[in-house]
Amino acid sequence: MFHAAARVLLFGAVAAPYVGLAQSASELVVNDERQRQIVDEIRQVQAESGAFSDELIAPLTALGLFYREGGERILARGAIDQARQVVRANYGLHALEEAPLMRQAIDDDEAIGQFTAAWKLEQQLLDIAARHPDDERTAPILAEIGDRRTDLLRHYLSGEIPPQIVLGCYYRERGLSDWPFNPISERQCNSGSRDTAIRALRSEARAYYLKAIGTLLRTEGRASPELEDLEMRVIKNSFDASAYAVGRSSYRRLMSYQAANAARWLDRVTTAIELADWDLQFGQGAGTIFLDNVLREYAEARHLLERGGVEQESIDALFTPDIPVMLPTFQPNPLASKQAPESTQHIDVAFRITKYGRSQHVTVLDETTNVPAAAEQKLLRTIKLGRFRPRPTAGGYEDSVPVVLRYWLND
Repeated sequence: MFHAAARVLLFGAVAAPYVGLAQSASELVVNDERQRQIVDEIRQVQAESGAFSDELIAPLTALGLFYREGGERILARGAIDQARQVVRANYGLHALEEAPLMRQAIDDDEAIGQFTAAWKLEQQLLDIAARHPDDERTAPILAEIGDRRTDLLRHYLSGEIPPQIVLGCYYRERGLSDWPFNPISERQCNSGSRDTAIRALRSEARAYYLKAIGTLLRTEGRASPELEDLEMRVIKNSFDASAYAVGRSSYRRLMSYQAANAARWLDRVTTAIELADWDLQFGQGAGTIFLDNVLREYAEARHLLERGGVEQESIDALFTPDIPVMLPTFQPNPLASKQAPESTQHIDVAFRITKYGRSQHVTVLDETTNVPAAAEQKLLRTIKLGRFRPRPTAGGYEDSVPVVLRYWLND
């Protein structure tokens, strides 16, 4: 705990970039009833309990949100900084109680273009999380930063070069021992390989997700409701990064969560089928022994569904739907189309699916007039390059199963 004078100095120092914008409660210009209520509460607490009472945290946070909703990000940042100082005065310099406020401050900094300040604050937030590895409150911090890296990668892949690419020194080649990577001492961060940056962002996002999962497993066990969503983020990331073993481990953990939490039998077996899908996608070059083992995974899953009394309609929807299941199933099926009210154009195609999920003999049977050639070629290319969940027949998995599909053009 700080002496009163030291607290005031610290309070002013941290708020220095926003001096004149984050006024004290007595200096605020109040022109909204909701704002008036918040400011009155702040003034009352200050008068009764002092400038650093922990009862100020909630109204100062509310004031920051009020400014944010009104588009006044600089004022929002100032209010949040004041709340942070109250937290520090009451809980110390590295308390997790400050983390939600820091997350808001990072958003505010980025909104006003203060990317360097936001990046430095994020590193401070990560330092706080690292000091509390066995506190469940660190999990959402790590997961959110994983999401931020994923979103950063999305912008980068779209052709943008966000400032965080340089701030994080993602162009620099790094090994496993370099994570978490601290770019502060790095000077050659302004240029480099695009592929290196993409790999680094994917790897870092995945690492944060996995750390969040580990935290939840240590603190809440397999019953934590956030685990399944985090595992799916790891799976999607691993698919893009061709990280077969990492994604497979996530599917195995998903199955253990569902078993521990007594999930529906259909849901549990569906996850087992998706694990077989994963093996099939990454095992296309592994040889027939591996792929035949995958087919046995599918057959066993189908047997479990039948033995568990699952309705045949649900089983057919998983294995032999009218529109073949394209992999991966966590992405929208590009062959799924419905006729829109104004749509008249369609393409009828026929093809065969091999027992290992490849397409062959793709043929256009018919199409309406004026179908653009580009639309037809796109559909054919999607089918030829796609991977499909194998379609069993009464005799098991055959070398080639025919499919006929009508694809509607709704654009």
